[in-house]
Amino acid sequence: MALFTGTYENKIDRKGRVSLPAPFRAQLPEGDGRLVYVYRSPSLPALEACDQSFMDRLAESLEQFEMFSESESDLGAVILADTRELNACFPAVDYFERRGTPFVVAVNYFDGAPRYRQEEIRRALDLDHGIPLIFCDARQHGSCRDALVTLADHAISVAGAGSPAPAG
Repeated sequence: MALFTGTYENKIDRKGRVSLPAPFRAQLPEGDGRLVYVYRSPSLPALEACDQSFMDRLAESLEQFEMFSESESDLGAVILADTRELNACFPAVDYFERRGTPFVVAVNYFDGAPRYRQEEIRRALDLDHGIPLIFCDARQHGSCRDALVTLADHAISVAGAGSPAPAG
């Protein structure tokens, strides 16, 4: 598929469809090859699209990783905490502490959930001060992004220190 870029603003029709702009359609092959995968951009407030060959290359590049392997899961973790059920976090906190896996606790304030200060939550979870504790709204893209950035910063910091994540 030819590379084409641009900015187009389309309306959604009554059936929930959006038409592909004519200049993009003109680049698509005729027949069955007119398949386009559209997805939310991971880095822009936009939609991105690709053809089958790109999806095939993406799938091939992922084949080098063993799905659900221990080594692939050790990069880091975000534990999403609900203040109504903090005790549900204990198994995850214990697991990642034992493995030395960098993790952060993201307290998701659900509607109607009790609000606590960081120190109260940290004490309730017996969480070491070296473990980041943040507040988030998992319904908001930016808030989730911030949680992942906090995790990445923490994982880099732990890796740079040459030691596992601090245990509680």
